[in-house]
Amino acid sequence: MRREILLPLLGFLGGFVVAAMVFWQPVAQPNKATQPVTSEASSSREAMPVVSVDHSRRRLVVSARENEGVAPVADSAPKPQGAAEIFHEALGKLKGVGRERICEEIALLVKQLRAAGPEGLQVVCDYFRAGQNVRFELIGESENGVAIFTLRMALLNKLGAWPANETLDFTREILRTTSSLPEAFIAIGQIEKNSPGNYRDEAVQTLQKLASVPEAERTDRMLAASLIDAVKQFKATELLPAAEAAVGNEPWNAARLIVSLEALSADARTSALQRLLANDNLTKKMMQDELAMGLLNYSEPVTVENVARLFTANTDKQVREKFLINFANTQFVTFFPGNGFATGDGSGDKSPDRIERIQSRIAFLDTIAPQCITPALQELLQGTREALQKAVVETLQRNATTDKK
Repeated sequence: MRREILLPLLGFLGGFVVAAMVFWQPVAQPNKATQPVTSEASSSREAMPVVSVDHSRRRLVVSARENEGVAPVADSAPKPQGAAEIFHEALGKLKGVGRERICEEIALLVKQLRAAGPEGLQVVCDYFRAGQNVRFELIGESENGVAIFTLRMALLNKLGAWPANETLDFTREILRTTSSLPEAFIAIGQIEKNSPGNYRDEAVQTLQKLASVPEAERTDRMLAASLIDAVKQFKATELLPAAEAAVGNEPWNAARLIVSLEALSADARTSALQRLLANDNLTKKMMQDELAMGLLNYSEPVTVENVARLFTANTDKQVREKFLINFANTQFVTFFPGNGFATGDGSGDKSPDRIERIQSRIAFLDTIAPQCITPALQELLQGTREALQKAVVETLQRNATTDKK
């Protein structure tokens, strides 16, 4: 009886366990990616519009590694360089470049500073007042003929890029304070261009001050040339003592000074010529220098007197022969009162002064003829006379041809 009851009970429990296991089995979810797309879903997708997202208008954000926050970066143009930055950058470019590149860089620098207006000029002023400079090899020549070999000289020479009323006071300041003769002379040229004659006394006083510096302390060797040009430009008789001292026994500088004396009054010119030609060492050198003798004006009685005296006193045959040979050369006889002297053959020269000067040379030959007693000197004397007479005829013919044109 018990067995009959136990077996059905065990069967019932077993069935219950199997049913429970089936009931609690997890149902696998369908994979959407692998499910077939129905025609209804497909048509629905085709009907949906395609949305294109434009990311070009999104703000760019930057996040620092140590900072979890983000900050928007606004789009903005770079700030333009200031005049001081431009100048500093240009100084760096000037180091170690060739002559042509230096000139290009300086021209660009001046253009940029000029575009900066008053700020650009102020940077130049500050550079000068700080006593700074950069030295180069020769990179050009100023408008008044000064060799340029420093940045300060180049900038001074370019001050004409600014309006004259903006640069005049600054240029005068440079003139009063500089210890460099080339800088002073370039500054004088700028001042004279913008305000002719109004600051003559300042220019002369500066040149006198610089001329008084002992030779051993000078940093340049253009004192004589500067003083000579100033004598002519300003008719500055007060500079004559310094100019004559600077000339020394150098025939080329003496000849230039003699040319500059043409701008002075007759009395001042005669006195200066007398002092120069009384220096026998100088005049002897001039007699053997073709250019120096060519620049002498033999219309001046003091010139005729002193050169004839030296020709007579110097009995060296070779010196006399060389003098006569050089004397026949008319290449350097033309003088232009406003522009110094001219070299070349005088082609196209309309100045009546040229003919007068050649004729004065012919007359001078009569003064020294008694000393030309040897056959060789007499032959040279006659050849020189004929060459000078021919130069007069050729000059007249050129002038006539020019008039017809």
